[in-house]
Amino acid sequence: MVAKLDLTDTAPPADRGQWGYTAISASDVVKIYRYILDDASPQVRSIIMDNLRQSTKCGNDGFDQYFGIARAAPPPWAIKQGWSGFGDAPSIPCTPANPLPPDPFDEAPVQADNAATPDVLADVSQDGIPSVSARDSTESAGPDIDVNKAAMHTTGTLGEDNDTIVVVLTLEPSNTSWDESAQRISLITKGVLGASSLDILASS
Repeated sequence: MVAKLDLTDTAPPADRGQWGYTAISASDVVKIYRYILDDASPQVRSIIMDNLRQSTKCGNDGFDQYFGIARAAPPPWAIKQGWSGFGDAPSIPCTPANPLPPDPFDEAPVQADNAATPDVLADVSQDGIPSVSARDSTESAGPDIDVNKAAMHTTGTLGEDNDTIVVVLTLEPSNTSWDESAQRISLITKGVLGASSLDILASS
């Protein structure tokens, strides 16, 4: 996918078992959303976007994942949140403990005409050419990634037709609590959306 989508800022971590520390930029995340929305097979698009639309307020681990986009913009939205460095469980669990969205892999995949396994779900793209993964195109040493600071990210799309892609990635100041980080990234996201609206108005 690095080669296929021209992801210029994406590389695996030095310890490939720590997949959560894959290096990526906001620009590359936008490229991934653009691919999912514009070029991926309908099955792949549905698996990803339908599940992002079912994101629950309470994660299965008890964290309240309605921060960032979920606090800065009115629904409908499709969101994928990310965080690291806040421990395995929150001091005050989010309630109610909403169930996870349905697992799309519980059902047999629907094959598109003249297509093998969907390109995002396998190492072979729809044109039959093996895709190049990040591990194939980067050195094993891995990128220089800050794994000490807590991270909180919010990504997704706004509107029924996914009209706007929003990506905000942050590293948090030391000793910042979950609630402080959630409030901080929500304010940043609101600022990003406000600035984007001003840009649209100025160009129209």
